[in-house]
Amino acid sequence: MSDTAMSRSDIVRDYVTRLWNQRDPTAIKDYLQEPCWRHDAGEPERNFMKFNHEFQMVRAQEGYKAAHFDFQIVKLLESGEFVTMIWNLCFTPATEEIGNRLKKQADEWVKTWHPADGGEDIGNRHERQGAVVDDHGSLLYKGIEVFHIVDGKIVEVWVAQGFGLTGHWGPTMT
Repeated sequence: MSDTAMSRSDIVRDYVTRLWNQRDPTAIKDYLQEPCWRHDAGEPERNFMKFNHEFQMVRAQEGYKAAHFDFQIVKLLESGEFVTMIWNLCFTPATEEIGNRLKKQADEWVKTWHPADGGEDIGNRHERQGAVVDDHGSLLYKGIEVFHIVDGKIVEVWVAQGFGLTGHWGPTMT
């Protein structure tokens, strides 16, 4: 696949949409170079990892068993070989057991909630240090990823996500 067939932004959009929203693991072979390098901010054990297709396939299949993923791309910014993706995610547990575990975790956050901490009661969601879980146990995440794309393949990605980035980004103004 060459960059002329699809823009780099289209590659990222199609990869994320197919892999997570449509649960199509063939997007891994279509869009990831083997190996693909990944940098995770704030997670020392995963700060710099080399993924092969097999590892990514297992990771995707485990994700599909745990939850339904609904990625919403807020903004794609392309500059040369790099695409920055700003995204929101609704992570809906696949089973009641997983949902109950998430709800229990949210309830623990709520027990320690104090208005002085800047937390805010937002109706049927509970917010604590950025963590948002709705009454159904769905987690809302947000993140920013930077993809390096060469010859139509994602060769490296930098990821800023995790419990420190839960909730959703507000609407774009530009």
